[in-house]
Amino acid sequence: IKGAPAVKENSPDGYKYLLSMKMWSLTDDKVKALEQQHAEKTKALEELRSATLEMLWERDLVKLEAALDACDAEDAKEAEAANKLAKAAMGNDDFLVNRQCVLVVNNTGGVKRLRTSEWKVSRRGGGLKT
Repeated sequence: IKGAPAVKENSPDGYKYLLSMKMWSLTDDKVKALEQQHAEKTKALEELRSATLEMLWERDLVKLEAALDACDAEDAKEAEAANKLAKAAMGNDDFLVNRQCVLVVNNTGGVKRLRTSEWKVSRRGGGLKT
């Protein structure tokens, strides 16, 4: 290990870590798993050593493009949901209406406060009471 103090294998500190290991970690299954992991890491290292800088750059660009596409798809989904909510709210007659009363502006600029139920009747053709 780089940066670690050199320890001689025959010295008392050389195999000290073996004494502190748990016995269950010395099973055949564990050894096989470690050997398989070693083989995978060795293969990955050889692939990296054999790849050129351009190949690594292309791999990174493909991964970046996939991540950006996923992000764009998520953003589009969120924008679509927001537009759907906005359209539903805008299509509703009561979008900017207080549920209890409405302020109605007449042609001369006068303002009249009506209950929501009266306003709905007037919109359906019942006429306003003045």
